Amino acid sequence: MIIKRKHNKGFSLIEALVAAMILSASTITLGAICCKCIRNSVLSRQYYRAWELLDRQLMLIDYVGLDKFISNNKMRSVIQEENQNYIWEIQIEEYQIKGLYKVDITVKWPADSPKYTISAATMLNAELKQEQEN
Repeated sequence: MIIKRKHNKGFSLIEALVAAMILSASTITLGAICCKCIRNSVLSRQYYRAWELLDRQLMLIDYVGLDKFISNNKMRSVIQEENQNYIWEIQIEEYQIKGLYKVDITVKWPADSPKYTISAATMLNAELKQEQEN
C-alpha cells in the first residue's frame, strides 16, 4: 500500500514574520533616507537664498556707489525670504592703496540664533566725498 503525503502550499508563520520584519526594516530605512534628502534640499535652498542676498547687496553697492551706500548708513539688516530670516552685515574699510576699499559681506541665518553663515570679501575702487573735501 502506498501512502501519499499531503504537501501544504503557502508559507509558515515564521517565514511570514521574517518577511514582514525585512519589509518593515527596509521601509524604515527608505523613509529615513527620504527625510535626510528633504532636509538637505531645504538647507541647500537656504544657502542658495543667502548667496543671492549677498550678491544682491554687492550689486546694490556697485550700482549706487560706495559713497552713497555708506551715507545711507545701513550696514546691517534683517530680511525675510521664504519664511526664513537672514541677517546681512557689511564692513567697509580703506585698504592700503588710496581709493581702494575692502568690502566684507556676511549673511547669517536663522536670525534669532544664527546657525549658518556665509561670507564674501571684495575690493572696490571708489573715491568717497569725505576724501574729496579734505
